Amino acid sequence: MNSKVTKIIVKYPADQIPDVIIPEKYAPHRFLIGKEGKNPLVAICMNPSAAKDDTSDRTVNQVIRTSEKLNYDGWFVINVYPERATDAAKLAKFDEKLAKENVNVIEKFLLSKNIKEVWGAWGRALKVYFGYPNHPN
Repeated sequence: MNSKVTKIIVKYPADQIPDVIIPEKYAPHRFLIGKEGKNPLVAICMNPSAAKDDTSDRTVNQVIRTSEKLNYDGWFVINVYPERATDAAKLAKFDEKLAKENVNVIEKFLLSKNIKEVWGAWGRALKVYFGYPNHPN
């Protein structure tokens, strides 16, 4: 695992293991992770952390819990920037090629799923809307 990513690993809630992950294999970046549904909650966060195919992280689990509370039948987490780092201050120098690929993946996903609503979730918004009690902002 990437040294920029938390060692705190959590399990996915029951029946919420993702069925869509881009890229499929763990990498130092992630464009998208989620579980299909006819009406999924789509949250855009700042940058990904530890969640992968078999283990989650606290942010992704908050998105999942929120999707359940609001009666969405699926969930997806996309990110403003795809480099994995639990602390955004540890991100490497901006990679324009990676950022453009991220935008392309997000655009293709949103259009293919006909998504009309995306929640912004970072900093104070993550704490207020998702009830993330240990978030520093």
